[in-house]
Amino acid sequence: MKTKLYSVLLVLALLSLLVVPAAQAQDNSDEVSGEGWSITGDVPEEVVPNKWELEESDDESSILPQGGWMFNAAGVLSAARYEDAEANESAVWSGAGDVQELLENRTAELILPESGYMMVVGAGFDVTCGGYSVSLEPQEDHAWFLVLRGRADGRGDRNVVCEFSNYTAGAVLVTMYAVPVHASAFFSEGYLADNMENARVRKNCGATGCSYTSVLALDVNDGAYGAWTYGDEEFELEVTNAVMPE
Repeated sequence: MKTKLYSVLLVLALLSLLVVPAAQAQDNSDEVSGEGWSITGDVPEEVVPNKWELEESDDESSILPQGGWMFNAAGVLSAARYEDAEANESAVWSGAGDVQELLENRTAELILPESGYMMVVGAGFDVTCGGYSVSLEPQEDHAWFLVLRGRADGRGDRNVVCEFSNYTAGAVLVTMYAVPVHASAFFSEGYLADNMENARVRKNCGATGCSYTSVLALDVNDGAYGAWTYGDEEFELEVTNAVMPE
């Protein structure tokens, strides 16, 4: 199901103004960084995630290179139509009052759902969540997408409070995906690609659109992360610490 996240288009138009336990982790670092981004926290140099979708023993099952630990063709997404969300346990309805939040104040606190996901879209922002601090720096003609995986289900309240700062008010959109545990294994790669393509080719960064977009993904359970750029309908891997299981 191909959906359009209309609120994402709205917020990107403003850019011109601007527990699953850790598995086989080693040599943790206090900070990792790349082109315009950084993650501070207990970040493994390498980690074998407990989730990795493989098809017929292929080493890659996602359109995001080495992204099969977080993304898959069948995954969590939002639906613009209520009927579509009702028909898909992995979907949330974008029209619900507790699903999307446009950050209009100088700081904000929102929930990363237990066994769910959060997607943040904007020119640049900082967020502290689940023991990790992520910083995404504004870049010319560019939009950031951040995808966070929440804590695995368990005893007690395992929701995570995420604190946002250092952003342009009214130009960052947060979507929270609280779906049933059995329907939350992966985040939809097609849904992500649709939103990133909208940001890139539509007039969301001024008259000519964004030159490119980037996505940073982070699992707060084990510190697995990956960074990709997106252009011409393809993802290019910058770096990941996720190692495919043997």
